[in-house]
Amino acid sequence: MAEQLAPAEHIALRDIGAKATVIAAPAILTGMTFVNGLAAIFLRSVVRCPDRQRYARDYQSDWEFPVPASVGALANLSAAGIKFHVGIVVGVTTAEKGAAAVGAGFQGFFFVQ
Repeated sequence: MAEQLAPAEHIALRDIGAKATVIAAPAILTGMTFVNGLAAIFLRSVVRCPDRQRYARDYQSDWEFPVPASVGALANLSAAGIKFHVGIVVGVTTAEKGAAAVGAGFQGFFFVQ
């Protein structure tokens, strides 16, 4: 008999800046979509953050996803997802490695188990 997968929980974050906590517990990230309502290109950082009090830009990002200006984007992940042992923190920047955090205008939608 095949194992049944649990449905993913939908988490929406709006106006993401330097740091936003997606989930503060162990989780499996199964999908992400982004909407960039800003006029510049932004990078989305996803990090395994052991200390959720610090900014995501203070850590080396595990992944960075470029999102063009004024569009939506989908980050394709494997069917099994990506396991995070402590929690998931994200940040939006205008440069690689979190050089300049942004404020309003960037939204992220995350699917976690």
